[in-house]
Amino acid sequence: MNKLRIGVIDIDDYSLFFSLLCSNSNFDVIVYDSDTSKINNIKQGFYLTEKTLINKLLFEGNKISTTSEINSFIENSDLIFSFSNNEKNLFVYITEIVSYFYKAIDNDISVFGKSLIIGQTTDIGKSFMFEEKLSQIGVNFANINTIDLFDDKNEESIIVGTKSEIVFTNIIEIFNRILNKDANYFSMSSQSVEISKILSKSY
Repeated sequence: MNKLRIGVIDIDDYSLFFSLLCSNSNFDVIVYDSDTSKINNIKQGFYLTEKTLINKLLFEGNKISTTSEINSFIENSDLIFSFSNNEKNLFVYITEIVSYFYKAIDNDISVFGKSLIIGQTTDIGKSFMFEEKLSQIGVNFANINTIDLFDDKNEESIIVGTKSEIVFTNIIEIFNRILNKDANYFSMSSQSVEISKILSKSY
């Protein structure tokens, strides 16, 4: 069985820490960011952050691959995670990520069977739109809640909105390996996860 190739798009504290945890759990990980200075710093084992755990992992040995070339990133990823709350409008931002898969096809890169997994909180109905758009080219979609990766004590509940049983199984495998705590997993529709995340933010 081939090792899962995990892609993480756009670097911030959360996405980089997730990438390092996955890499340390023996997954192949590639990180994409258009900001080449971020890419170069990570290659050199440094990232400007107040989260000391991130630079500790970078210092101990950074095995993640990095690129600022989107087609290479798409080609070398099986599951692509997006957590970053980019400065752009969120709907525009994720729509742009979806377009990367279409552009990859234009460059003769196969995207069939790949997956996009988002951790951001989108407006109601947007997940369904992304899911439908990606399904037209054979790309799976999942919407997940973001948990506190920096806290290794409290039990977590991870909700996964996807039509793909394989993606749900892959997400369980990934988080079971990277988390140093117990987690419960729940599968539902992407729209249901969307609503759940919006409600949780209102409390």
